[in-house]
Amino acid sequence: MPEWVQVLQALSVPTIAAVGALLAWQQVKIARTKLRHDLFDRRFKVFEAARDFLAKVTSEGGVTNEDLREYTVAVLDAQFLFNKEMRDYLFEIRRRVIGIWASRDEWDATMEERRAWLVAHSTVYRASFSRSLS
Repeated sequence: MPEWVQVLQALSVPTIAAVGALLAWQQVKIARTKLRHDLFDRRFKVFEAARDFLAKVTSEGGVTNEDLREYTVAVLDAQFLFNKEMRDYLFEIRRRVIGIWASRDEWDATMEERRAWLVAHSTVYRASFSRSLS
């Protein structure tokens, strides 16, 4: 058997292995990109729920039971999608809205403080989400 055939045979196995490893690495990169994309979509749904909820609270001054339920359901996914700080922030929005909603007949200083916090955070929440959405 000629020497060049023996060299070619010897190099074929490592070449095939290298090609297989390259394909496997490409699959890993694709899977990571898909995961990031899927997480973004799910996180963005929570962002939209927070945006819509805060817009309703600040523009209409209150929410209905249905609004609160929709926001709560959307935010429940946050425990799997965001870090603790972001989850706490989303539930803090909910807690303050419930505080306003529960005592809507008795306007006092704490109500004004809760409302002011919500109005301020109706624009600040974007910065909080932008770290999680990137």
